[in-house]
Amino acid sequence: QEKAEIAAILGDFDKARELSYQSGEIAPCIFCTYDECKDRYLVDARIEIIAGNYNKAIEIAMEAYKRWPDDDDFVICMLDAKRLGCFAKK
Repeated sequence: QEKAEIAAILGDFDKARELSYQSGEIAPCIFCTYDECKDRYLVDARIEIIAGNYNKAIEIAMEAYKRWPDDDDFVICMLDAKRLGCFAKK
């Protein structure tokens, strides 16, 4: 997942999305109690924030928050995307 974020920072968004997708194919961590890696959703949202696709980032984080309402990281991600999106419009 870190490689996906690095690719996004370097501006290769297609590669970032592909790396994030591939990370979803890996079995969850041993200690994880979730049926799917929820961190992938955070990475996907961060990729979209870096790409300037703030509404898409909010959509991804909102979808994840509906599935895992116990994880505040999704709320923080949505707030970050909204804040950055407001600044980008000015």
